[in-house]
Amino acid sequence: MGPKTQESKETPTVNNLYWFAGIYEGEGSVGISRKPKWCTFSLMITQKDPYILYTIQNLFGGSIYYRSS
Repeated sequence: MGPKTQESKETPTVNNLYWFAGIYEGEGSVGISRKPKWCTFSLMITQKDPYILYTIQNLFGGSIYYRSS
């Protein structure tokens, strides 16, 4: 089980949305996991700089998972 999902801490501005779109377009992907009784939709961003991930989490909520490379 991973970390608890965090709610967003601030309301994104239009510039935040543009910034996020650029990060997501370059480093992001979509995942869908289907089970018999539920479905999970995930936006994933791979990033070496944790500041970027924490900024996105503060704006939009979500969880951060660490992976060893």
